Amino acid sequence: MHTLKHVAELILVNGDDSIVIRGMTVSGADAVICKSWDLGAPELRYTTVPNPGADGITYSDGFIGARTVTFDLAILGGPAGGVETHDAYWYVNKLTKMTLPTARPYLKIRRIDEVTGGGEYRMDLRGSPYSLTWTARSATILELQLMFVCPLGLLEGELRAAQSYDVSGDEGYEDWIFPAEFPKGFGMRAGLTYPMLQIHIGGDVAISPVLYFFGPSVNPEVFTNDGERFRFLGITLAGGEGICVDMGTGNIRFLAASDPPTYTDVQMYNAVDWAVSTFWRWNPGLHTITYPNTQGTIRIEYRERRLTI
Repeated sequence: MHTLKHVAELILVNGDDSIVIRGMTVSGADAVICKSWDLGAPELRYTTVPNPGADGITYSDGFIGARTVTFDLAILGGPAGGVETHDAYWYVNKLTKMTLPTARPYLKIRRIDEVTGGGEYRMDLRGSPYSLTWTARSATILELQLMFVCPLGLLEGELRAAQSYDVSGDEGYEDWIFPAEFPKGFGMRAGLTYPMLQIHIGGDVAISPVLYFFGPSVNPEVFTNDGERFRFLGITLAGGEGICVDMGTGNIRFLAASDPPTYTDVQMYNAVDWAVSTFWRWNPGLHTITYPNTQGTIRIEYRERRLTI
């Protein structure tokens, strides 16, 4: 079990409910005190048969399984966000609802030490049976043990994005989602015509990026310095329209023109040139992606992944 000193701030989020289960400093003023926590370890499994991922590609005979996350909490009740005051049962109700089968909570982990520079990570969770202990102290302090399963088995970093410029323009740029972490790559021209993005993937686990092709463009495509390629044939995207290619789930959806573009249920598999196109994952390190079209833009979104904090 881990003890919480000055290492991290933990926040359980479920829809509109957000509960800090450990403040920056533990004191009697905290409504919920986390006595101990355990993020577990993902089960590493091996198989002698092909093991394709969600994108249909077999990478190795080993893969990462789920992990169990446990919290031992002492719930005193008190101010919520420094405004309203609630008793301990109010917090118990909010927290135990996160363990319901229909709930989709996630754990937000904020590092506050000098080693990671204050990075933020998240773990998507699914609830398991909880334990609420009744003792002579329950009139003032409720002791609650929460257990969750993290199906992915990994910690995911903040959403990051890089976007090319329209090749009809004069300058390149990279579009960042803040807070950003350096070093980062910058959009640039490959030769005199094609925009190119250099992206540095951190963490210690391979990631599956999400690609967005935006019009106006005809038969958009991309290729990387790793030999990967994705191309569409027989399709024209008007200005504002787009296609989203999720390398992790294998979804290829049309985006209707709006601000921001609207996801639709229209799948674009039939427009893909499967003779040269493949889904891919990126290992940590530097990657270069080139967009050899005369119009439009390409945008890449991703979350870095880690085994531990």
